[in-house]
Amino acid sequence: TRSQEQDYTHKKQTGGTGQFARVKILFEPNPESSEFLFESKIVGGAVPKEYIPGVEKGINSVMTSGPFAG
Repeated sequence: TRSQEQDYTHKKQTGGTGQFARVKILFEPNPESSEFLFESKIVGGAVPKEYIPGVEKGINSVMTSGPFAG
């Protein structure tokens, strides 16, 4: 198992200012445990802290739905 980085840009024009987000996620093997561990490295309020649990929930949902290939 090896590390894998994903970089995704979300752009959606909704009539007003629209939506924009860039997400970079690094998946790494955890040699100490086989359990999923989520660690946010957001600093300085670049992303509102209330968004972080939703990101973790989304990743966890995908992780439990099948094998991770990359």
